[in-house]
Amino acid sequence: MEKVHALCTFTRGAVRKEDTVKTLRHLLRHVKGRIALLWDGLAQHRTRIVRSCLQAHRERVVMVERFPAYAPELNPQEYVWASSKTKDMANYCPKELRGLEMRAKKSIRRIQRSANVLRGALRKSGLF
Repeated sequence: MEKVHALCTFTRGAVRKEDTVKTLRHLLRHVKGRIALLWDGLAQHRTRIVRSCLQAHRERVVMVERFPAYAPELNPQEYVWASSKTKDMANYCPKELRGLEMRAKKSIRRIQRSANVLRGALRKSGLF
């Protein structure tokens, strides 16, 4: 299996199509080589502006896969969140939203640095 990376962004409020394009551009700037993009069926992922961005970078984004709806066991992201919830977020009760956000970001950074956790999430999903 090749290198694995996980990109996670936190957005306050609803995710807009412009946010999705901004995230894609960030990904393209910071990840070298070809990209296999795995994401859920969020409506913003299927908009014309997002499809245009993907088309413009088709030499780098070589695969785009959407996780099946209503099948969380097939979505590697669910296993990433499970790792976060059971290790870093368990029994955590912040006084403010900012505390929750900081703890969640720290947890995701830990997971992003762990190729074993990321590969395990892909294996457990049965898709890879």
